Amino acid sequence: VVKSSGRRLIAFLTHFGDLSSWEYAQQLRLKIDDLKAEGVEVMAIGIGGEVAAKEFAKATNFPTDRLYFDETAQCCSALSFAPGFGRDSVTQEQSNALSPYLRLLPMLLGIGSPGTLQ
Repeated sequence: VVKSSGRRLIAFLTHFGDLSSWEYAQQLRLKIDDLKAEGVEVMAIGIGGEVAAKEFAKATNFPTDRLYFDETAQCCSALSFAPGFGRDSVTQEQSNALSPYLRLLPMLLGIGSPGTLQ
């Protein structure tokens, strides 16, 4: 349960299988105690189900009491996050038959993912 007062750092992850989410969670985990000492509560929200979240937490050593899952990506949609390459919204299924590896290249170049390269 989220407290009604205080400071929070809420990390919005992509799906639990994304390597970027893994790297982010592993780095964030290293800072949780320091942030808590400064009065900052850390939480992370990832796209996927409960089983995926538990596996993610186990694999990354991210505390399960600070990890929330969003099965339908509604948080990302409500916050107008970029949907990525090949989709019009974060809740839309991938509409093309391209290999996931081929879809990764345009994303890495920032196509459909503004702010990827800065």
